[in-house]
Amino acid sequence: MAQAMIRGFVQSDLVPAKNFIVSATSESSKNFKICQDIGARCTTSNAEVAKAASIVFIAVKPHLVRPVLAECEFSDDALLISVATRVKLVALTEASRTRRVIRALPNTATRLCQGVAIYTYNKGQLTVVEQASVELLMDSLGSGRYVPESLLQPMSAVSACGMAYMYMGIEAMADGGVKAGIPRA
Repeated sequence: MAQAMIRGFVQSDLVPAKNFIVSATSESSKNFKICQDIGARCTTSNAEVAKAASIVFIAVKPHLVRPVLAECEFSDDALLISVATRVKLVALTEASRTRRVIRALPNTATRLCQGVAIYTYNKGQLTVVEQASVELLMDSLGSGRYVPESLLQPMSAVSACGMAYMYMGIEAMADGGVKAGIPRA
C-alpha cells in the first residue's frame, strides 16, 4: 500500500518523489528497490524516518505496528498516518506517544489517483491546517473522505475489498476470452 500511495502522491504532482524517505526491512527487499526506483530516499531505519519526516506513514501489517512505533521518536509537530487495518486511534496514540494520529484505509486504485482513501482522526487533536493537509493528501489519491472511526472498517469493505472482488471477476472474464482465442488488447 505504501508503494501505491507514494506513486499516487507523485503522479498527482502533490509531492515530488525526492521528498519521500522510506524504511524497509532490508536493502535487498522488494519494497526498498521499488521505492528507490520511484525516486524516494530509502533506509532500513524506522527511527531515521521518524526523525526526518514531518508526515510519517505507517504501512505495515497490524501486528508490526507496535514494534515499529517503539523504534521511533516523533517531533512534536509530526503527523502520523497509519494504513494498518484494525489498529484503533487510541492504540496508535498510545504506541506512538503522539497525539496527531490519523487512520487511513486507501484502496489500491490510489496508485493511479483513481482510488478511495477513507480516513479518520480525533478532531480535537489536529489543527484546522493539519486537517486540511490530511484532506489534501487523501484527495490527491482520488477521492478522500473523512468518516468517524466506527465507520472506517465497514466503508473499507465496500470501497476496497468490494472493488477487488469486482476486478477479479472482470479479470477472470478477460482470461476466459483469451483462452477462447480472443487476443489480449
